[in-house]
Amino acid sequence: MTGRTTGAVVIGLDLGGTKIAAALFAPDGAVLARHTRATPAREGAAAVLDALAAAAAEVDPDGLASLIGIAAAGVVDPRNGMVTSATDSIRGWAGTALGAGLADRTGLPVACDNDVRATAGPELTALADSRGSLLYAAVGTGVGGALAVDGRMLHGAAGIAGHLGHLPSPEAAGLPCTCGATGHLEVIASGPGITAHYARLTGTRPDRLETVAARAAGGEQAAVRAITTGATAAEPGPRRPGQRTRPRPGRRRRRGPPHRRAVPRRAGHGLRRRTDAAPSGTPPRTPAPRRGRRRTRRGGPARHPSPPASERTDLNAQDLAAALRGRLIVSCQAPPGDPMRETATLVRLALSAAAGGGAAIRANEPEVVAAIVAAVDLPVIGLWKDGDTGVYITPTVRHALAVAASGAAVVAADATDRPRPDGSTFAELVAAVHAAGALVMADVATLAEGIAAAGHGADFVSTTLSGYVPGTPKQSGPDLDLVTSLSAAISVPVVAEGRVNTPEEAAEALARGAHSVVVGTAITAPTALTARFAAALAPGPGDGTGETARR
Repeated sequence: MTGRTTGAVVIGLDLGGTKIAAALFAPDGAVLARHTRATPAREGAAAVLDALAAAAAEVDPDGLASLIGIAAAGVVDPRNGMVTSATDSIRGWAGTALGAGLADRTGLPVACDNDVRATAGPELTALADSRGSLLYAAVGTGVGGALAVDGRMLHGAAGIAGHLGHLPSPEAAGLPCTCGATGHLEVIASGPGITAHYARLTGTRPDRLETVAARAAGGEQAAVRAITTGATAAEPGPRRPGQRTRPRPGRRRRRGPPHRRAVPRRAGHGLRRRTDAAPSGTPPRTPAPRRGRRRTRRGGPARHPSPPASERTDLNAQDLAAALRGRLIVSCQAPPGDPMRETATLVRLALSAAAGGGAAIRANEPEVVAAIVAAVDLPVIGLWKDGDTGVYITPTVRHALAVAASGAAVVAADATDRPRPDGSTFAELVAAVHAAGALVMADVATLAEGIAAAGHGADFVSTTLSGYVPGTPKQSGPDLDLVTSLSAAISVPVVAEGRVNTPEEAAEALARGAHSVVVGTAITAPTALTARFAAALAPGPGDGTGETARR
């Protein structure tokens, strides 16, 4: 991926939103075969992985290769092969275990990286100075970048070092970004960003950037302004006092290492705040409140037992528990088909919850989790709902690792005694998440399940599924009896969740032993809240009065 020869036959794959390009390389770098095919972007991650494996087989029918290298769109963490975040150009791509998925399909070891960083690798190799530094920018449909210092490509603790598209830009001030924040470079400097700026200037919407460019070539001032504004925003040279990409010769500027300047604390769309330099092959620094990372084979989960909660002395888990004691956790989710189910909207909900005094955010799907982690300075409890029956809250180890990779401090998962789709046990999921550096919240329905989950190493136990699993009590409010029983039976913090409708019910849950309380619908679901009021005002049977119901 850096342009150097490997001494082996290698398959190279380039994954984009519209096509997959494959090539077979000889040990000296010569191209032995090529193949291209369409990317099944609308068919989901599994179909894309299948297509990548098929492309690899097409260029290497005789099985000569001993390694696959893939450059892929999205924020890719090359150390664990995970797609940390991505746009919707490939459906469901965020959270995909790219390395492990392709290795399973081909039987070959796989090296993964972001496509822009992979493109910058040969440029770094070609520098006359083997210890040179490089800032590589790619401007097109989006804005990407790569950063190398002292001859080494930087990846960062989450695979995002040098990612330029979501840097703050004064030219984009106030403009909403797809990540949920505002004022990012990609909004003004990318092709679509320039086109949108032209539309704002003229009140007309051109079909594509080429149209704007043609009008600029014809002298139209609005088109010229749109293009020059985007170019100015992307310009790497000095533009404002104190802003410079290269220090003057003989002068050293004390502004911290370049990787910290390249990705700020609040970069958006899945760009986690942890951007410490971690060149390829260097284990990332462990940020609180997460456990130290443990390397895993080919991107897969570590297979080792997690010690019981009573035997662990993880101060980070204790610190997080202390921060959440007696506090409110706000669930910022929306069901399929709801108008609120949009990443930027859910990020704003989380920001509002933080402004109102929430102590943590609970969020669904890796892309949303990553965006909220980037925007909100609160711990995020992440999950991934897949389906609507059986075990569907973070149902497999793959789902759990994707949530952990998206930046969640805590991964919430179904811990009921029902079978999991991948045949794994809850204990194996806990072990994998702990190895990935995150904590685990066990969503249970019964006392026995909560006790078992605590024994398997869960860091928190939540009453989320009581009333939603057959055999558990159906009631309009929270299962306070389960809260009481769990609090008396286990030492792990118990979280009250499920149908907490009022502040009084939340306070009662704490009085019954809950460590924290999760509230979702009653705070963040305007569709459901509106439906309640509408139902209450509907004419009652025969008397013309409103129907009242406590929900």
